Amino acid sequence: MRKQLLLFSITVICYNLLLAQQKVADSLQSLLAGASPVGYSRINLIYELTREIRRNNPKRADSLIEAGLSLSEELNYKAGTGKLLIIKAVRYNDKSDYLLHIIL
Repeated sequence: MRKQLLLFSITVICYNLLLAQQKVADSLQSLLAGASPVGYSRINLIYELTREIRRNNPKRADSLIEAGLSLSEELNYKAGTGKLLIIKAVRYNDKSDYLLHIIL
């Protein structure tokens, strides 16, 4: 009985944690939709959203990274470029594809 209760508790906790992550991503997506099309705040929102969705929605994360890098370079926002390059490297690591891109 104790093992079943423990297993049930762990299942509920894990489910709530996964659901909470989706709520954060949805909230960031809403903020991004309302943000100005050009600005540091948009780049920072792209970075935060990408951090949240990089494993659950990798294609969306990759497209956000590229859009953020383009905007960041256009604005000459070096901190934004640096953060997005770090998350891009993390994406390559997630895919185990980082060596190919280092060599090329």
